[in-house]
Amino acid sequence: MANARAAVFVQHTGSSERVVLVRAGSQAGSRRTVVDVLPADAHGVAQPVYQRAVPTPGDTGVTFAVTPGGIVIGHGTSGLGSGTFASATEVTSGSVRTVRPRSGQISDCADTCEAQSAPAFTTAAGMVTVYRQVTGCDRFAQGSGTACTFGFSVGSRWQSPTKAPTGYHAAVPLAATDSQLVAAWQPRVSEAEAPTVSASAATLFVVHDLATGRVLAQVKCTSTSSQQLLPGGAQPTTRLSPNGRFLAAGQVVFDLTARTGQCLTGKGAQRGVTVRAVTDGGVVYGLHPGSPSPGSAPDAYGALPGEGASPVLVHAGQDAVRTLPEGAVLPLYVARSGSGVFEDRDIVAVYPAG
Repeated sequence: MANARAAVFVQHTGSSERVVLVRAGSQAGSRRTVVDVLPADAHGVAQPVYQRAVPTPGDTGVTFAVTPGGIVIGHGTSGLGSGTFASATEVTSGSVRTVRPRSGQISDCADTCEAQSAPAFTTAAGMVTVYRQVTGCDRFAQGSGTACTFGFSVGSRWQSPTKAPTGYHAAVPLAATDSQLVAAWQPRVSEAEAPTVSASAATLFVVHDLATGRVLAQVKCTSTSSQQLLPGGAQPTTRLSPNGRFLAAGQVVFDLTARTGQCLTGKGAQRGVTVRAVTDGGVVYGLHPGSPSPGSAPDAYGALPGEGASPVLVHAGQDAVRTLPEGAVLPLYVARSGSGVFEDRDIVAVYPAG
């Protein structure tokens, strides 16, 4: 494949892990995106669990979104903004299909209300499609009239308005695991700007059952820094502990057994903590993102921190944040055995617990 752009992801599917290799470039005179899904525990030359080759439009940028449910190859950006696509090819073990933005009616609206929708990412329960109401509501969040519905649907299973916490009308789907979906909820949002979590904009972070939308845990947070809430934006920093008790997404950690959540979005002078890994015992490894430049645009919530980030450790349910030595390498994942997967420069290694 000539002039290829490649990306590698780790896909957690039940009790197993897979490596996803995506390459976009020219092949046999046409532009194609090739997806190889490989078993992570393979020895020698790995044989793909499945491989798909998908035609790629040459006039749009290509973005990859990988969740446990499958892979989305996104082309361009829809009118709903970052995290959604002008068209998207959904690749799973059983099918390949293309999804495009569309307009439709909101069924629970008092009058005839139009909504625009666009694909974001896929899950085991189907494609997550984001939509925004564009008629019959307070489009610019001026506080008068009915709040606009900004929400999402999960395949044909459920839609966010039917699972909305009381008083909340705007929801952004942030990430998904095999059986949960994490969403950020706000009372109302303006069409003129992306939803954000900040010191003045409290956000309700909710874990939904992926298949039904039932609320499993929730926590309300503010943030010491302004962060944009984008569809799929927290997928790179969403981690489930091996025993399934603790779920971290960006800068929040949930105890699914106790049905509680903890904000790691910062307090006062303390910066937020973006999670990298969480253990069965609730030990959270994360990073203090570097300080933003004056006048810079808000960071995307849940994105991997860049240069200047410092490693820290937090125990779920406790406020104390322990700063680790400069240069400490954090685990990317923690296995059931307690072993950690680490990446340092160009080396990926697994070290046993202790």
